[in-house]
Amino acid sequence: MKFDTVILAAGKSSRMGSDKALMEIGGEVCIEIHLKKILPISEKLIVVTGNNHDLIREVLGVRDKVIVAYNEQHERGMFSSVQEGFRHVSGKNPILLQMVDQPGVSVDVYERLLDAWRFDCLIMQPGVQIDGELLPGHPLVFHPHMGQRILDMDPSSILREMVQNTNVVKVEDQSVLENLNTPTLLAAFQS
Repeated sequence: MKFDTVILAAGKSSRMGSDKALMEIGGEVCIEIHLKKILPISEKLIVVTGNNHDLIREVLGVRDKVIVAYNEQHERGMFSSVQEGFRHVSGKNPILLQMVDQPGVSVDVYERLLDAWRFDCLIMQPGVQIDGELLPGHPLVFHPHMGQRILDMDPSSILREMVQNTNVVKVEDQSVLENLNTPTLLAAFQS
């Protein structure tokens, strides 16, 4: 089994000051880092873009299994980008939803999520045990049938409100809790 993967890369990156999908990390472009890790476990991979569409399409070029999808409603917020990505999934594979600002998530996390996947689960996510508490993180994995439910929702919905009562898979990788939203966080990640 493989995922249908949606990578959200349509945000404004206002706190970062430059496009997070295109930021360089260790000499590699962030979106490329994601593709290297996720493409081998994906039947198809959808990168959802906004104003950065042409730049991301230029960086990625044409690749087998990769769709670069422009979200015409990206100004409405993240959920509209989730919907744009879900428009392109097959409906037969679990859907991995990855935020572009988490390039540190390890291949091990993706493989653990794939291994732990059960079709009686609607939403699954990794979690890290810190001080006795299991803290849920990203990416999220959705049952294939959740695609239509998400498409039927208002584009200005908030994903966090929908993601309740998930099955949490314990992992050791704390990067599932980290987002590179600012230059300070990026500098700390690179050091």
